[in-house]
Amino acid sequence: MMRIMSILFVSSAVFFGCSNSENIAKTNVSKYNSVTTEISPQIKIYNKLEDITTIYFKINSSKIIYKIKNELSPPESNLLVNCRVYADKNYLQLVDSMLAIVKDKLVDKGQSELQFNLSCKLPEGKEYHLKIELSDQYGNRSEFFNFIIDKTNKVNRQYFQAMNAKDSKTIVSDYIQNTDSIILQNENFGGNKIICKYYNRFFPLPPPPFSVYQPRPFNYAADSTFTLERNENNQFIFLPKSFGFYHFIIDTLQKEGFTLFKFKGNYPELKNYESLAESVRYLCSSDEYKEISASGNFRTGIENYWLNNSATKLKAKENIRIYYNRIEQSNKLFSSHTQGWKTDRGLIYTIYGSPNIVYKSDFGEQWIYGEETNSLSVRFSFAKVMNPFTDNDYRLSRDEAYKPSWYRIVENWRSGRAY
Repeated sequence: MMRIMSILFVSSAVFFGCSNSENIAKTNVSKYNSVTTEISPQIKIYNKLEDITTIYFKINSSKIIYKIKNELSPPESNLLVNCRVYADKNYLQLVDSMLAIVKDKLVDKGQSELQFNLSCKLPEGKEYHLKIELSDQYGNRSEFFNFIIDKTNKVNRQYFQAMNAKDSKTIVSDYIQNTDSIILQNENFGGNKIICKYYNRFFPLPPPPFSVYQPRPFNYAADSTFTLERNENNQFIFLPKSFGFYHFIIDTLQKEGFTLFKFKGNYPELKNYESLAESVRYLCSSDEYKEISASGNFRTGIENYWLNNSATKLKAKENIRIYYNRIEQSNKLFSSHTQGWKTDRGLIYTIYGSPNIVYKSDFGEQWIYGEETNSLSVRFSFAKVMNPFTDNDYRLSRDEAYKPSWYRIVENWRSGRAY
């Protein structure tokens, strides 16, 4: 696809040390939804220089609305991006803001990805709180995001940038494809060597929301360690060969660094029947899963499972479409040290679907299924976990009170009624 993109900065204001009386709510409301009407951008923060922080955006073009303004012009998008940076977690002291209009013109039809970035000036030595409002003006919808910009320690993940060696585009997600050769940058680091710790670990499925459990402590002893050396082009080149995750550090005395994950298959998509079979474990019993995989023919096993649990072939196809769309969307939204669908949020999203309301803060999320004021609505709370490998790790607050709701909805699925 050929495209023409322009970014118009409406305003950019810097208020270092300024106290702002505007009190933005501590949480914003957004939605998770796998349908094409949601924007669902990927966002990455890179502390490029001592006083410059760049925010990278990547959006699937099919997620936003393009309009034809006249017969002589190609279809055009109209995105409004509002970034506000605060010096405190209560969002009282505004230190920088950016307001930009992103217009993307499609010269040739087809699905592609829209990438752009915005930069702001932030002194080092502090932790900042970023609020982003991304609005599709033609689609008349907005989404909100909260991030912490950490400029207190130059060894953390936000001081690293990974780019695809083929086109030098910034890799916005933390997971990489099978054949990617990576350029790794840390423009604040003057040394000639970066250490990489490789981990090949298996993480079990999360239990149901009513099962209280304590995750096993992570063993930080790497499976292997190697070194990247700066080449003649002043770059660190990395070619991932094995599945697992790669943790890059510049200080061996600290755990903090930058991590890239390489999952099997065409992640985050599901392209083989073995992946389809594994992810149905949330619905089937141990004996049913053994039956699915017994013959080694995962295609036959998984097709028989859905046919046996659906009234008709047509209904089976619809259930398959809904279920595995949620699995793929979980991979895109919730990937961390494990596949997105294997996380606590992936578990709830897959079974319950898109929540009606999502409250987000720097410290966690709350999902509400139903009306906010209805006592019968189901609420799930996820606390953000401090994890040296990812900033996308959230843990569900489990409770036995979820048992009736869980069993009811799983039984709906097993009776051929997608929830």
